[in-house]
Amino acid sequence: PQLQPGCIVASSANALHTWSLWSDWLTDNWTLLFSMFLLVPAFFASLGLVVFHSFLIVTAQTSREVLSYRKLPYLERQERPFDTGMLRNVFFFCFACEARDYSLLLRRFRQPSDELV
Repeated sequence: PQLQPGCIVASSANALHTWSLWSDWLTDNWTLLFSMFLLVPAFFASLGLVVFHSFLIVTAQTSREVLSYRKLPYLERQERPFDTGMLRNVFFFCFACEARDYSLLLRRFRQPSDELV
């Protein structure tokens, strides 16, 4: 087909489509446009969560420890008491089957005012 100035052109495997008006293009492609407005932000939100949780795994922290560290008494004396190094943290997260006993570590950081009377 002969292309005219001002036409919107898109090619596909089957044919070359031309639209003379933007409204025609929007009518044909509104689902694609709507999907892109949903998928692009969802992709970046998911990517942000993956990066944040990878950071938590590498540093052996929980999201509560990162977001409200001032409220946790065992973080007052030491910034990351459960950190055993990057490789060990990743190995423990991915491959260790047994649970760690943190009660002994937490007892060291408990203050007498924390205990119930």
